[in-house]
Amino acid sequence: MDMMEEFFCLFHRLAELFYRVSWMKLMQILKGNGTDWRERRLISKLYLCQGVQIRLHQGEFRSVKFGGGVRRGCCLSEMLFNLHSECIIKEALERLGTSKWEEK
Repeated sequence: MDMMEEFFCLFHRLAELFYRVSWMKLMQILKGNGTDWRERRLISKLYLCQGVQIRLHQGEFRSVKFGGGVRRGCCLSEMLFNLHSECIIKEALERLGTSKWEEK
């Protein structure tokens, strides 16, 4: 696999992670960061109540709720995704304790 293919695979995997952001974890992170409750409530209304209606072949509609993730294309989503990722990485490193990364 050449370097461009590796980059594309990495970028594609990163894009998939947008759909895996845990909303409950995100709300905990925002609260821990000192984000005002009004802002947290607004963000939760934007993300926790997400859903779509799917039109079926016979003109029927079916509602589907999302269980996690942030919206792609929204400028707020990028910041929330980065905040979520940073916290997850910090927690993972703390669980590892002293590692080779800290010694350098």
